[in-house]
Amino acid sequence: NPADTGPALSEEQEIRGEITEIASGNESLTIKDENGMTHNLKLEDQKVADGVAVGDFVKAEIDGGTVISLEKVDRNA
Repeated sequence: NPADTGPALSEEQEIRGEITEIASGNESLTIKDENGMTHNLKLEDQKVADGVAVGDFVKAEIDGGTVISLEKVDRNA
């Protein structure tokens, strides 16, 4: 089950973590969260990943398993 990343993914949630991979075409990305779990997530559209790169620490807003926004954050904040 590819959506098996925890309970109730139907509601909006946030993940903080490091981008470990961005698929070619910006269709999806992989985030390793603060607990060391990796999440492979679809992007709502390609512009969501504009301005972020592999290795960036981000806050991802997720709606139903799809990333609707990405924001670079300080990993120590």
